[in-house]
Amino acid sequence: MATLHCFCRELLPLPSFAVWLVDYESHRLAHLKAGVAYPHAGEPSEPVTVEFREVEHASDRWQASLDVYRDQDLWRGYIRFHHGSAEAHVRTGDIFCQEELQDLRDRFLSFTSATLAAFLRSIIP
Repeated sequence: MATLHCFCRELLPLPSFAVWLVDYESHRLAHLKAGVAYPHAGEPSEPVTVEFREVEHASDRWQASLDVYRDQDLWRGYIRFHHGSAEAHVRTGDIFCQEELQDLRDRFLSFTSATLAAFLRSIIP
């Protein structure tokens, strides 16, 4: 097994985890497309987070994530908000619907901080 491990390390030189993590956080969609879990048209999928943003509400920092899933021939998505170290989160309904995954991500990234804060205010109990 050790010989096989050494052979594979020479054949597939992989970056350290820290380097891979930086790349993953910077290029989530590329990693999603490269993975086996990327569904093809017509194949439903479980939600996956593809982007993060920070938003301020009532002097607190929240993390907003774009969660997407495949539904028939379309990508659908919603924004999930997470506050600090709390495990609980709140989320919008499905507010994104596009044929291309990149279009959902671009739309999410186009939202201003005020828009994200408005979505958050609309769903906080």
